[in-house]
Amino acid sequence: MSAGGKQPVMLIPGLQCDRRVWQLQIPFLEALGHEVIVPEEHFAAQSIAEMAEIIACRLPEKVHVAGWSMGGYILCRLLETHAERITSVAMIATSAQPENARRTVERRAAMIAARQVGMARAYRASLEACCFRPDNVPPALMDDLVAMGVDMGMDTFFSQQAAIIARKDGRSALAAYQGPVTIICGERDTVTPPELSREMHAISARSRLTMIPEAGHNAPIEQADAVNAALGAWLAEGTAERDGVRVATAP
Repeated sequence: MSAGGKQPVMLIPGLQCDRRVWQLQIPFLEALGHEVIVPEEHFAAQSIAEMAEIIACRLPEKVHVAGWSMGGYILCRLLETHAERITSVAMIATSAQPENARRTVERRAAMIAARQVGMARAYRASLEACCFRPDNVPPALMDDLVAMGVDMGMDTFFSQQAAIIARKDGRSALAAYQGPVTIICGERDTVTPPELSREMHAISARSRLTMIPEAGHNAPIEQADAVNAALGAWLAEGTAERDGVRVATAP
């Protein structure tokens, strides 16, 4: 618990990402008075379930948890095993579904590309493809994120891709969770398209769906202010719930 009595926030990063991917969210959340936890001990784990168990060791007694992309897959697993510790959930540019054949083909192509042209070139191309307007991302920020992917290395990229391909269906765990859920998706996301967010909204007992205009899969980078506003509303709802004030969710 922070000095102001607010519960901490855990931000679970996505594929080939560390805390740098959250650099536009961390200062915002800290300014709201939350301790921010970004787990990084799980990077070399060989399955989503193993990643979740490693991360569970860092869960405080009560915590708000957000997952972006692969982080959302891990979060679904945490809802299956440690839901009692999770005050509220944010699913960002992600899905509760298991892998599908189309995405597996794309993942295998990405692994081949990384081997052929190197992680720096392949990861930059992937980052840009995941943005609706990559030219709107400051070059220094894009360079920093490319360095992040290079630093994490080829072995991590391959093992995380394999873990994602083999992941379980997380829809039952999300449907069973009774806390507040916010679902955030870029309107132009082609990696985890909006219909996947709409499905999560439909099956989640108490969810709020926020679509971010002019954003792709990398909405927290492309449209940080809009994503941060949605996260602020999510935490306000979760805090009100903790204090015994029921806040209605949007339809």
